[in-house]
Amino acid sequence: GIVFKSTASSAAAANNNNVIDKVKIDNSSWGIQFSCSANFFGTISQPDFNNAVTNSTFGSILPLGHDFSSGALAINALGGRNMLIENNIIAAISNLNSSPGLPVSTVGISLDSCSGIVRSNTIKNIEYQGTIGSVFGIRSSTFLGDETLIANNAISNLKRSDFVASTTDPSLTITGIWIFNQSGNNGLAKILNNSIY
Repeated sequence: GIVFKSTASSAAAANNNNVIDKVKIDNSSWGIQFSCSANFFGTISQPDFNNAVTNSTFGSILPLGHDFSSGALAINALGGRNMLIENNIIAAISNLNSSPGLPVSTVGISLDSCSGIVRSNTIKNIEYQGTIGSVFGIRSSTFLGDETLIANNAISNLKRSDFVASTTDPSLTITGIWIFNQSGNNGLAKILNNSIY
């Protein structure tokens, strides 16, 4: 789809103030990705600021996803501060025939060490086929000292298929909204008025 990748060493040079509005993306493994300046392990050296994805549609004609052994996501960001993700429709992601060596995720909206507003998005019909991996409607960790508002989102029809169940492996999951701590980034999350079915 669309990838923004920064190698900036200062706030002035970071990948800031981008607006993606009324974009349609189909038949792609990833929709939109913002990746700030960070090392291989995702430790942030310089965040990005004020990026927005609004009024866009993913997978409405042909689903996002693929049949290879890696993740699939509609909206993904690493180190985005004061982001706005609002009024988007994630209609379908089908990640099929997956057999990765390590667990991967199929996710509607994935924010690693970010902050801002995730509001009034519709996320539905996300399927991961295979044993090793997870499905999330929204997964988020918040930049230390910042806050993320996740409000009024509708999440439905998350699905795992063709997997071998385990009694000990917690990576075999389906989760509507997952809030987690990443690399010490455990800012405030506010989860209000969301619908998960």
